[in-house]
Amino acid sequence: MKAPVLAIGAGAKGGFGELTPTTMRQVSNNVRSVVVDGSGHFLAMEAPDRLGQLLEKFFDEVENMGISPIQS
Repeated sequence: MKAPVLAIGAGAKGGFGELTPTTMRQVSNNVRSVVVDGSGHFLAMEAPDRLGQLLEKFFDEVENMGISPIQS
């Protein structure tokens, strides 16, 4: 896959940590990875502000590369 990928793993006990980024690297050579410490399986509920920041930064970077993150 050539599209940029943001792989976010949860760093707390019960989270997947580096598993998500490692898995994504099997299908893409353009992976940005982040592990959110203190968050578990429900990242969007446990760290919504941090998740929002990460997504906004990623979409800004993708847009600056001239790639639309949303294809119609």
